[in-house]
Amino acid sequence: MDYRQTYETLLKTQCDSYQQILHLLTNISKCDDELFATSTSEVPDIKKVQAITLKKERLIQSLDTLSLDTEAAKSQISDILLLCSEFSSHPLYLRMEQLQDIAREQLQHVLEKEDINNPSITNNLTEYKEKLETELKIRDIPMEKRQIFFVFPGK
Repeated sequence: MDYRQTYETLLKTQCDSYQQILHLLTNISKCDDELFATSTSEVPDIKKVQAITLKKERLIQSLDTLSLDTEAAKSQISDILLLCSEFSSHPLYLRMEQLQDIAREQLQHVLEKEDINNPSITNNLTEYKEKLETELKIRDIPMEKRQIFFVFPGK
């Protein structure tokens, strides 16, 4: 196999990897949306929160693995470019660079979205946990020891 074939194979593999990275980032973003929506409900479905969190964790692990693979391939591509700089104008190389830029932008968008949503998600789930803990404490008090207070607004 000559350098051109090796180079084209590496570029095609790299483009495919970036496509997969974009797909993973889209799914991670969807998980973030689902977590936010679930956490804002009056009674969050904890099993759903757990399932979404596990799914997101698996997606992130896949993204990490794929990112490491693309870094290794980048090194090989750079080595070939040193031997033959004319390959830098190859259509697959240009496509790979385009996909790389899109993936970088989408990753930045996902991280910014997480920075915005995660505090709200955490606060919503913490409030729900505190509500459940309060209800458990109230249940521990016998009915004859409970007192009921009425509040009349405006009086």
